[in-house]
Order: sequence, then structure tokens, then C-alpha cells
Amino acid sequence: MPEILARKREIFEDFARENGTAQSAPEAYEVSEAELARDVIAAERARLFSNTRPDAAAT
Repeated sequence: MPEILARKREIFEDFARENGTAQSAPEAYEVSEAELARDVIAAERARLFSNTRPDAAAT
């Protein structure tokens, strides 16, 4: 039984490592918490500050 479980674990790890989806999305790999925070903040800044308020254009 331990040999069977070890083989199944090995097969799964090989599959997970070679998964096509993960390879096609580099951002799917591990990122540090600091990198993630920078990306989220940059995206939110872009979202919030890229849109001009309609009433700001009138003044």
C-alpha cells in the first residue's frame, strides 16, 4: 500500500509541475506577498485614477 500511494503522489506531482495552464500563465507561479500587494495597489490606482470624474471636466 505505501508503494502505491508513493507512486500516486509522484504521478500527481509530475502532473501539477507540468500543467499546461500553469505554464501558459507565468503569474500563476509563486509570488511574494510584497509583489502581490504592489500589483493589487497598482491595479487599484489605475482603476481609481484613470477615470476622470464627469463633473471634474465641466469645471
